[in-house]
Amino acid sequence: MYNLQEIALAYAKGASRIIGEDDSYLNSNQEVIPVFISLLFQSLEITLKHLGIESKLFTKKESRDRKLTNNGHGIKEIAELANARLGADKNYPVVMALTAGIENSQTSEIINAMIFSSKFEPTRSSYQSRSLAYSQFQAGELQILDNLKPWVIAVEEVAENLPAAIKIVSEWQASKVNSTTFAIWYK
Repeated sequence: MYNLQEIALAYAKGASRIIGEDDSYLNSNQEVIPVFISLLFQSLEITLKHLGIESKLFTKKESRDRKLTNNGHGIKEIAELANARLGADKNYPVVMALTAGIENSQTSEIINAMIFSSKFEPTRSSYQSRSLAYSQFQAGELQILDNLKPWVIAVEEVAENLPAAIKIVSEWQASKVNSTTFAIWYK
């Protein structure tokens, strides 16, 4: 049996395998693009759930609760649930924890965009409703980043970084400091 981190990595690796060394495969097989994007969003959803469950911000049942996360696939809603449980404001803690110690400067920006940006709202909505998985989306619902390789790398990096993210969130929860932000010292 696999744990959630391994599954998140598997989805990211699947997306990486699809693009290979460049995006020429996707350019010549555009029907695969929704599957590619679904893999990336599925990986990020599982990453967020694993972070929340393992750091005891919420339970597995809560991560699927329609009242808390719409249908259980709302990436933004899952991240906001984690932030709310931390007593934090906006997107700061989740993205910071997920990307702590990652030297790739694009990772934080890409993950933040996938979770919170208005640019990706139509794609998140299509993913959440499962329309993306069945390629039943409308024009304008499918956003992609210009350079696909860094996107895949960013999603894979945060899945690989889950142990550090869980440790950071767990330590912050255990802290007696009542703050809406936190500092990270990561080696």
